[in-house]
Amino acid sequence: MKIKKLFASVGILSLVLCIGCASLLPSSASASFASLCSGFSRLNRPGCFGYFAGQNFYSPTNGIQGQNIIDCTKAPSVCVGGESINNAIPAGVTNAATFISFMQGYLGSGTGYDYNKAGAAFVIDAMLGRWGTDYGSNVAGIAYAQAHFAQWAAAVSGYDSKGWVTWSLATTLPPGTINSLHACWPSVPSCTPANISAHDSGDFAFFRNPSPEASHVIIFRNPDGSTFEIRRECANLFGSISPLALPDYSLTAAVSATVNGGGGGPAEPGDSVQFNYTVTNSALYAASNPASCTIYAINRAGYVSGSPPPGPGDPSQNLPCPPIAAGSQYTVPATGTYALLTAAANTTYCRLLVVSPSNPAGATSQFEVCVQVISKPYVKVFGGDVSAGNGFGTGCTEDTNAAVVGWNKRVGSFAGAGTEYAAYVLNTLQDFGTAQNGAPGGALTPTGLAFSNQGTSQANGLYGTSIGPSLPCQLDYASMAPAGDNKVGAPGPGGLDISTLPNGASTYTGGGNLTIKSSTLGAGQNIVLYVNGNVYINGNVLYGGSWTVDQIPNLQLVVSGNIYVGGAVSELDGNYIAQASGGAGGTIYTCTDAASPFTAIPLTSPGNTIYNTCSAKLTVNGSFTAQQVELLRTNGTLAQSSPAESSGSNAAAESFSYNPSLWIAQPQAGSSSIPTTDDYDSIVSLPPVL
Repeated sequence: MKIKKLFASVGILSLVLCIGCASLLPSSASASFASLCSGFSRLNRPGCFGYFAGQNFYSPTNGIQGQNIIDCTKAPSVCVGGESINNAIPAGVTNAATFISFMQGYLGSGTGYDYNKAGAAFVIDAMLGRWGTDYGSNVAGIAYAQAHFAQWAAAVSGYDSKGWVTWSLATTLPPGTINSLHACWPSVPSCTPANISAHDSGDFAFFRNPSPEASHVIIFRNPDGSTFEIRRECANLFGSISPLALPDYSLTAAVSATVNGGGGGPAEPGDSVQFNYTVTNSALYAASNPASCTIYAINRAGYVSGSPPPGPGDPSQNLPCPPIAAGSQYTVPATGTYALLTAAANTTYCRLLVVSPSNPAGATSQFEVCVQVISKPYVKVFGGDVSAGNGFGTGCTEDTNAAVVGWNKRVGSFAGAGTEYAAYVLNTLQDFGTAQNGAPGGALTPTGLAFSNQGTSQANGLYGTSIGPSLPCQLDYASMAPAGDNKVGAPGPGGLDISTLPNGASTYTGGGNLTIKSSTLGAGQNIVLYVNGNVYINGNVLYGGSWTVDQIPNLQLVVSGNIYVGGAVSELDGNYIAQASGGAGGTIYTCTDAASPFTAIPLTSPGNTIYNTCSAKLTVNGSFTAQQVELLRTNGTLAQSSPAESSGSNAAAESFSYNPSLWIAQPQAGSSSIPTTDDYDSIVSLPPVL
């Protein structure tokens, strides 16, 4: 940019020649201002107003006058690289290093004003995106440029490394291009190279080019497509003046978890849990500074949701993170249980990565991942079938929404929840296999003996085929108590020892709920107990000793209400029946809390009551018959199941074994509606015929 005097006087068409450039001005002052200065702004300053101080440099009399942004003949004078008054940026400036050195030579140090120091500050501040209104004086602008020179230099280097800079392009600036100049005071009639030092405003202004100008330009191309352009002849800024994307790096912490090399959880007890830590620099071109990467191990008992913060006792591992290149990712080399562990039951493992500083402003980035270790307890049935949906009594009402739901592996051997024989369910058979442990050539697991009304989709755990609309009604056991049976009053402390009852039928008359304590029936004992109320079993009920086929013990507990099994109970022998009474009851709960023995244990509660209370396996040598059976034991997990699992396996939560002794020994005649007065001539075990 050469010296320009741009003005108009009323009624006169003026053509002013200024060393190497010419401008044709309008013939009216108002039109002149409109064509040169109005309708645009740059860096938050309107046209013809000073960048640093905001003064209007247009005069109706003198127009707007100014000189090159940088002129090596002005202070500080450094015309040593081939530059001249009309070659402000010399040909030797061809890359980031030479451009940075060129600007540094003019910016220098100290904030005192001189012509080229202010020009260099104007270019640098504009490239950094500083608004003119951020200052108020050129001294403030110079100070900012000097304080942020390294940031600016990093941006220039980054752009150059990305190939985002064109260092010299021959072009012609069309009329109307927004241009800039080193402004003279508007009161000066004529501002020339010889006298500009005396009329220097110390500021810079933008105006609209009235005529084309042949130019050589430097173009910085931003990632969003905008540009920042500098005219080499005079170091003028022109065009959109879009600031550079600053080289402020931004680090983002991330933590991921895998379970057994697969997805991120949840895990089961015994699974291998691995945590991986990464830090990503999302900057376009700037490498990060070194940072501190701290990993916190947050292990909590039970199921914990969300992202719990680290506590005073939680261990941590501090690892230095090196500078990370723009757009690159660094893997934090965690060790020990910060990286790999074996999952323990009823535990939540959380790992938190904190990165500081995550940007030049000193911010922190953190990320936390938690893996809950859940048990998938499952039930096994041996020697018998499972049926769901039957009603009680003649002409019973069946439950067409009945379901049997368990945990099954769904593939391979279909280990997990299931039965050796058949399952009949009026609605859904979900993740519960049939024909488990079958002989070669027999029915196929899991669908071979599965009957339900939800169809088969092994991938989704649905194993049944159509069973039709009904199942046989169960006996109405509660109505079978014979007249004149034995009456049982309220028991002593600790509950009723059921083995103390006489053979035959007994009815509890103690009123309200009944607690049954540990009891062992011996050879020949054959007991049926009727209870109109709820029953809590707080100890094992066993068939003890040894016996012959004609002396097999037998127990039948018929409850018009609910049956609650204490969490410490590990074995129940006999047949347990729960029927509704007055629309309530009819559920068997395989676990309850001794603190609230006649209340269903909450599935979720502070302190993880259900897991801690119900962690023992329950073995039932007999049967459960109820409107609903709540399988609540938490022992074992699906991952521990195996194809040929026996009733003695400790992996299942509940195990039911229905062996011949349970149907050989029938209730005594008169104790129920099933008369048994005949002896067996032969006993043969055969597979089911379906």
